[in-house]
Amino acid sequence: MQLNTKRVLSFQDVAIRLGVHVTTINRWCAAGTFVAKVRLSQKRVGFLTEDVDRWLEERRTEAA
Repeated sequence: MQLNTKRVLSFQDVAIRLGVHVTTINRWCAAGTFVAKVRLSQKRVGFLTEDVDRWLEERRTEAA
């Protein structure tokens, strides 16, 4: 049996990971410049770790 190892990060987790405020993440989402949210329940959303890591790597590559 293979387990799904994908991890979902909360807005706060992503903010800490990227060193920005949650408001900044909301602004990026509204502008369509950040990764897609994953709906976990009616009131809870998050972001896949692999999507956030890929987004960050793309930013790093663009800055080089």
